[in-house]
Amino acid sequence: MDPNWKKFFDPQTLAELSGSGLRRLRPFDGGALTGVHRSSRHGHSVEFAEHRPYVLGDDLRSVDWKVYARTDRFFLQNREDETALVCHLMLDASGSMAFAGLQPSGDAQSKFDYAARVAASLGFITLTAQDQCSLTFLGGNGIDLPLSNGEPQVQGMVDVLARCQVEGDDHVGQQVQQALARLTRPGIVVLISDLLDSPQAIETAVRYVRAAGHDLFVIQVLHPEEKELSVHGMTRFQGMEGEPPVDLQPEAFAEAYHEAMQEFCQSIEQVCEQTETPFLALTTDQPIGSMLAARLNQYYG
Repeated sequence: MDPNWKKFFDPQTLAELSGSGLRRLRPFDGGALTGVHRSSRHGHSVEFAEHRPYVLGDDLRSVDWKVYARTDRFFLQNREDETALVCHLMLDASGSMAFAGLQPSGDAQSKFDYAARVAASLGFITLTAQDQCSLTFLGGNGIDLPLSNGEPQVQGMVDVLARCQVEGDDHVGQQVQQALARLTRPGIVVLISDLLDSPQAIETAVRYVRAAGHDLFVIQVLHPEEKELSVHGMTRFQGMEGEPPVDLQPEAFAEAYHEAMQEFCQSIEQVCEQTETPFLALTTDQPIGSMLAARLNQYYG
């Protein structure tokens, strides 16, 4: 087995996500592929999908009279198209996603490592549902994976995730807007990022995604030490995106830092609430499967 499969696909996580999945919160035109998602297209211009028994009150114009002639029973031609879901994963690969703790060990998990597993898990359950998925990197040096479906797309996702290296500035809001131009079809955009940008920039990006005809699911990934600042004594803080190092005594500003971080996280959550955007906040020490499944079932179950 490809060792990268074990890195990105955890059997327990996938088991916990079994039966969960994404769906658009409004009807959509998904294209020609057959899936399990309702389309907004109705009427005679839509291809025949299946028969179902007549129920009192149904429109008799939809009765299949040829079937009636053979069976002496009323069946309707169900013309509500079932189309494939389109999922666009946007994964933050900018420099700040390399953070793996203030004193990381050799096997410490970075925010990008964790976020990549989230993206891979969502991609897997989307593709195994016979839906379509793409993967777009925000920053970093990764190669985007164009929209497609099937088992080869799963392997393609593993390959591009394994090769991507984080780097660059973290202007997530601006990068989301630029990435939208590379998406070929409307669907659900899943943004996976630490969202370390101004709340105003994040809100602008959210509104751009919605205005482009996509649904949006925002997943924020932070490291526990970013939220708690649990280091003590004189410490050298090194910027992840080219900033010069700074030597500081954490105890001197810990309270102000906690307040600022709490205010920032609340602002991001408020942006999502105000725009009716599904949101999930994760830290890298939390189990992906149970956390993600609970939120998927809450919004899309």
